[in-house]
Amino acid sequence: MDNLPSLTYNFFVLLPPARIWKVLVRSVRTYALMAALLTLAGLSACAQKRGVYHEVQRGETLSVIARGYDMDPELLAIWNGVKDPNRINVGDRLWVPGAQEPVHAARKPQAGDKASDAPPPRRSSGERVASVEPAPRAVVKSPPIRLIWPLEKPKMLSAFGPRSGRNHDGLDLGAPKGTKIRAAADGRVIYAGDGLRGYGNLIIIRHTGNWATVYAHNDENLVEKDDFIRAGEVVATVGDTGAATTPHLHFELRDGKQAIDPMPYLP
Repeated sequence: MDNLPSLTYNFFVLLPPARIWKVLVRSVRTYALMAALLTLAGLSACAQKRGVYHEVQRGETLSVIARGYDMDPELLAIWNGVKDPNRINVGDRLWVPGAQEPVHAARKPQAGDKASDAPPPRRSSGERVASVEPAPRAVVKSPPIRLIWPLEKPKMLSAFGPRSGRNHDGLDLGAPKGTKIRAAADGRVIYAGDGLRGYGNLIIIRHTGNWATVYAHNDENLVEKDDFIRAGEVVATVGDTGAATTPHLHFELRDGKQAIDPMPYLP
């Protein structure tokens, strides 16, 4: 009985050269298509990351807003560059990653309500509810920052910028599961956990000024909040947690709450 190699050999020998060429081209195209589909599947996790802007209403507090989205209040503050969680103002717009639609937890006054009928907003001890008059805020530009690559010889899966009708806020860097992730600059860990929907195990490191770097989908976080980190120190390992379907690092650079393209700051 003929084995598979001999059958394959006989198949190609019996075909005319033109036919062989067509078969090979079709095979290459099929392989390329399959590879492209697999790549897209791997990117779908970050592509599916959504979020909404929550406009602060009268009587809302940061903790009440976060609870409405099942989110850690501290993480909501970090993500929006809110330095004092006790001071938010009516009309402020807070970005809530992973949310599908705005949720307003504070009860809105109804027609016919008296001032005394409206229930007082629930808030944590010492937390101030949103005021009508916005507090003046000084705009401070962060000093320049230099980064190192968080992965050695990473494979660029997706760059910063518009993608599928919305902005991709960072870089998707492909690497085998378990690959060491290193801090891109000196700083202090201000968040280490899995409280942001879709991002899986997440680390946020604060650097000089308002700069911060974000490391998402980690298989394992190796640092804790308030740890001081040196550039190049291992902080996590590559994984596929959260909404990721293939192992990769989602890496972001932020100046306050604004996402910045990391490429000009990398070597």
